[in-house]
Amino acid sequence: MTRTIQWLNANRYRVYPFIEDSDLHMDDIDHTVLPNDALLDFQLVTFELPFADVVLEKLEIIRAAGMNKGQLTFTHTMGTTTTRMTIDVYANAADPYEAILHTPTMFMSVTIGAGLTALIVNTPPGTTLLFTGAPKLEPALLKFQNKHRVTTIVGTAPGSVPIAGDVYAENGTNVELEIEPSNNVLRINAAPGIGKGFPPGRATLERPSCNEILMLLNGLTADNAGDFMITGEQGIVVVADPVNHQLIIRPAEAADEMTQECGT
Repeated sequence: MTRTIQWLNANRYRVYPFIEDSDLHMDDIDHTVLPNDALLDFQLVTFELPFADVVLEKLEIIRAAGMNKGQLTFTHTMGTTTTRMTIDVYANAADPYEAILHTPTMFMSVTIGAGLTALIVNTPPGTTLLFTGAPKLEPALLKFQNKHRVTTIVGTAPGSVPIAGDVYAENGTNVELEIEPSNNVLRINAAPGIGKGFPPGRATLERPSCNEILMLLNGLTADNAGDFMITGEQGIVVVADPVNHQLIIRPAEAADEMTQECGT
């Protein structure tokens, strides 16, 4: 779920993502109130049944890996059936931090703010805080999607333009698409030469150029063509042995020239 920083900052000062006038009190002895900057955003998408109401039930504090961890439990009740959705939030989580629950029947994203991590740090492990007012999430944040589909694709490269509507996938160089209708699977296979074949300039698997193999040699980068020059200075010769795929660096012999260069 992508939100701007300005959006998240604004949410630090309001009860959102809960509905207005929500009771955020907990049942501890001090009747602690969940701070407005505890949750900054929320999204729930269900794939089988629509959820009309989702409430925040409790916050449990657990000691794990030498630090406090909070477990937030959200619930949805339909008739006699209650569905519980739990996410983990660590005390050292970044601010803001997105916690995600993804199952075959739902996708839930909760953006955590500094108010919740501070509450987790300052609450003794083993504590369970129940929300007495059963604060309800905004209904507009609950979505039902019974057919999975991509409606828009946005590229991450500079200058990319979003495309929408019917989007067609096709084979690329070294990439071939395979459709498995019985399981509704689109498989992307990658292997040298499949799909549209090799990239331009590469007709076969033989003799790749140096710049396709070496990027750095003992901290030395290649030239603009991707090549390295290995040179034998005085008393040293560099000899190529193509049959054995060797590059031999040895002292010069009488028959050798005193200096000899070997290109790529």
